[in-house]
Order: sequence, then structure tokens, then C-alpha cells
Amino acid sequence: MGVVRGVILDESVLLAEGDDDKNVSLLRLGAESLVQTLFLSGIDLGISYAMGVPVDNVSILKRVASSSSLNCFILNDLISEVMPAWSNTDGSILYLVSNKKEFLPKLNNHSWMIVALKVGGESSCDTLNMLQIENLEELPLTISLK
Repeated sequence: MGVVRGVILDESVLLAEGDDDKNVSLLRLGAESLVQTLFLSGIDLGISYAMGVPVDNVSILKRVASSSSLNCFILNDLISEVMPAWSNTDGSILYLVSNKKEFLPKLNNHSWMIVALKVGGESSCDTLNMLQIENLEELPLTISLK
């Protein structure tokens, strides 16, 4: 698959469902550690989220992004935003996602490497040719194997 030049973490792998009564999300276990590990690697790193994500969730994502100087991308404009932001043209983009089934084929058409985090025993890539991981701690190993 080649060298990984950048990693984009989808909101679905960073945020865990919180208290349903308060409709609050929290960072998923291992998310901050993963962001720190990837940031220290020197690889381009970004966070993506879909239009319509609750404002509180966007605030959490932007806080994580600003604390590690990461790019934030809106999912609908992801491909057109990433290329100008990351001028290094060597390598591929790795996109870590858990539940964006409708968007994954579009990324596959751009030769992005898709890694799907299984959540609750389910994966978003059961019918697509993508790598699956069981927990966030597996991602650095996945990147080094590429």
C-alpha cells in the first residue's frame, strides 16, 4: 500500500457515546493517547467530522485538534481540503473510521487507505476491502506495517 503521509481520524473513532439523558459525548478510551502518539511521530494528522454534528461534539474535537496543532476537516469537503493543507505529495492518506459506510467508497476511489475500528462487534467495512482493527491502540502498529 505504500508509505503513509498523513492520518485522518474520523469523529466516530474519537468520540464515545456519553449519557443518553444529557446527549453528551466523551472522548473514546485511548483517543487522547493515540493523538499524542501520532502527533509525536511527525506525520500529518487531522480530525474530520460531518456537517450536523452537535456543537458540543465539535467543541471537543476542536479542543483536541488545537491542543496538538491538528487540522480539522469537514467530512463533505474532506478530499478537496486535505490535499492543499498537506502539501507533501509522497505517500497515502490513512483514514480511520468506524461508521461512515456511505462515504467510504468515495475515499477508496482516491486510493486512501481505510482502517475501520470495530465498535460493538460491528464494522463499517464488512463488504468493502479495508483493514479492520479492534481497538485504537492497534493503529500505530497498522501504520508501521504499511
